[in-house]
Amino acid sequence: MKLGRRFFLWIGAQCLSGAAFAAGGTIFIDPPPEQAFTLSIGPTLWMFPSYPGGRARQSVLFPGIDFYAANGLFASSDNGIGWNLSTRNDLQAGLRLWAQLGRKAGDSSRLAGTDDIGPRLEKGGFFNFAPYEFLMLQSSIRYGSGLRGDGLLAELAATTGLPLGERGTLALSLGSTWANQAYRQSYFGLTEAQAERSNRAPWTMRSGQQDTNLGIGGEYRLDPDWRLSGQWIHAHLLGDAARSPVVESASQSTLSLSLWRRFR
Repeated sequence: MKLGRRFFLWIGAQCLSGAAFAAGGTIFIDPPPEQAFTLSIGPTLWMFPSYPGGRARQSVLFPGIDFYAANGLFASSDNGIGWNLSTRNDLQAGLRLWAQLGRKAGDSSRLAGTDDIGPRLEKGGFFNFAPYEFLMLQSSIRYGSGLRGDGLLAELAATTGLPLGERGTLALSLGSTWANQAYRQSYFGLTEAQAERSNRAPWTMRSGQQDTNLGIGGEYRLDPDWRLSGQWIHAHLLGDAARSPVVESASQSTLSLSLWRRFR
């Protein structure tokens, strides 16, 4: 079975993870290249909520990188830094690191009285399997987010794709995320001290289902060296997270656009 970027493209919430909420924690990476490594670089635009549960949006433009080595190592602005331990085209499994942005109490009046949460380096693993050429089953686990760096996120997703002509690809992904209490209390709860500082009632979060998410991704190859890629993910917060007093909107959307130049 031949699976590659042509049919299954990256679709995940790496940018979403960077935005400090759960949607899109799954990733897709190419099989290790036949040559020593591949390298693409280009401008990348991310647009995401100003904080988990926020309505306002922020944009970041930065130089993206897409590096994959024959031994499975990768460094990517989409997927983080990691190692794919599998050499099979229908199976991806490995470890990765991902930097997650922080959250400041001044990001919204809804966050009054809360504590600032600094940037975090998440440690995680991924396991993807393609039972059919048109279907990829994905899973991921990430640890290290939240106020004390003990937040845990686990996500399951399914992605299907189809070619658009000779140069384009379209993919659709459905997923859901579970989070432990440390993560949910950090980003969606109010301790007694925080509630007292903001004249509100405490809001205690427990471990549970965090969101469901829908992703649409696309890629178009301009020529052998240049390609365009984009991804839109819409997540809907669930249960107590959606009803949290710090949340402005239970609907959370992110968008990423990249122009890639292949150098090897």
